[in-house]
Amino acid sequence: KLSCGSSHIVKEQGGTMGPELTDIGLQRGPQYLRQALVEPAAALPNSTLRVQGPGYSEFLPVRVVMKDGAEVRGFRINEDLFTIQLRDQSGNFHSIRKSNAEVIRKEPNTSLMPSFAGKVSDADLDDLVAYLSSLGGAQ
Repeated sequence: KLSCGSSHIVKEQGGTMGPELTDIGLQRGPQYLRQALVEPAAALPNSTLRVQGPGYSEFLPVRVVMKDGAEVRGFRINEDLFTIQLRDQSGNFHSIRKSNAEVIRKEPNTSLMPSFAGKVSDADLDDLVAYLSSLGGAQ
């Protein structure tokens, strides 16, 4: 109903825009999950990966304005001295030469996930939190 599956993987199904959520119920409590749904950037996690990764920087939002005025916003996939690679909210991959960019703005402490505050009923929000809390439990 909220298209969460287009951005998140659960049990090997879904999209790759956001963290994998198969075990999120073991990793985060219901209060945290509710807050993440209504205020996505309020308390960003260090990581949701089973293997220790770089933390939230694995989903660092970046805005790039090219010298011709074109703009790309997405999360950083990779970066080196000369290029930055992003995946935009449509799932498209962009490899950008930094020398072609006018502005590269990294946006820490922000989230590309939309807030569901006021967009779903309290009952639907309760159901979603209950579902997420159940993930990672006994199979």
